[in-house]
Amino acid sequence: MGSKLLFGSAAAVALAVTFSITHVKADAVADYFKGRVGIMAVGFGPGGGYDRYSRLVVNHFGKHMPGKPIYVPQFMPGGGSLKMANYTYNVSPKDGSFIGLASPMLPIFQLIRSKGFKVDVRKLSWIGRLATQKHVMMVRSDTGIKNIDDLKKTEIVAAASGLASPTYMFPAFLNSVLGTKFKIIKGYKGSAGTRLALERGEAQALTSGWISWKSSVPQWIESKFIIPVVELGFDKSPDLPKDVPLILDLAKTKADREFMEFMMGPTITGRAIFGPPGIPKAHLDALRTAYSKMVKDPAFLAEAKSRKVEIHPMSGAEIAKRVTQTASASPAVVKRAKEALGFK
Repeated sequence: MGSKLLFGSAAAVALAVTFSITHVKADAVADYFKGRVGIMAVGFGPGGGYDRYSRLVVNHFGKHMPGKPIYVPQFMPGGGSLKMANYTYNVSPKDGSFIGLASPMLPIFQLIRSKGFKVDVRKLSWIGRLATQKHVMMVRSDTGIKNIDDLKKTEIVAAASGLASPTYMFPAFLNSVLGTKFKIIKGYKGSAGTRLALERGEAQALTSGWISWKSSVPQWIESKFIIPVVELGFDKSPDLPKDVPLILDLAKTKADREFMEFMMGPTITGRAIFGPPGIPKAHLDALRTAYSKMVKDPAFLAEAKSRKVEIHPMSGAEIAKRVTQTASASPAVVKRAKEALGFK
């Protein structure tokens, strides 16, 4: 009986010590962040979808962090968000005060774009996903094009901002894997510039995130000024017409399927918040917990709805796993991607 009491007492003491240590760590994190102003960096310019998401985050994220720091947006466009990613990885403070959003294409860039790339995406501190980034290729309805088969017969212009943008990468990918005939014109400034080119008739096709299409130009979809011809992602969006094919369903060979899955990897990780490598574990745990609380917060969800942005949560640990999977593609797939996208 005495030994049982002794064991019980020891267990109680151990539990109390563990509880005390946990609280000391939590208090230390709160003390560190109290009164601080952090940065929510964005790898693109203001005015687009990333802007809307970043402003939503800074309005809510800090209040769920220990010490309740304030985060403010900072736009760092350039190189398809490579400028921001390089800065975050190599220069930014590694304490959780600097977080951000960048192109989900970074894991692909790491393998096909060596010039100027100073990031290992597998070592970034992934915090949580705000939304998927499934893309939809849209064409102007006045082209007469109805489906993918028509795109294999008729050359039309696709607007793109630059080589590092999905607006270029996805039509180039479709030309390679399906035999479509997009003539890709680069140099348009951001999403606003590519949409303006489509509106003016300078271009007849454009790929963009499905959530971006719905939030930016819903009237174009409703009026059928543009029509969807293929969805780029791993699963179909329920609010797209049933006859719009999913890219993976169009694979004819195993090699095609592997290439498609590599290119579609970023559509899952989507718009994800991350920080630099080397953030202390206690700080990263606090960031991930704050993210988890934020995406369930009714005030956050209400503002997301008012801003017409969708929220598709995914944990930082799961994002890290997916990013590593994409960044570990076979040499054969990487070689094919370089050839298709014009990288040496």
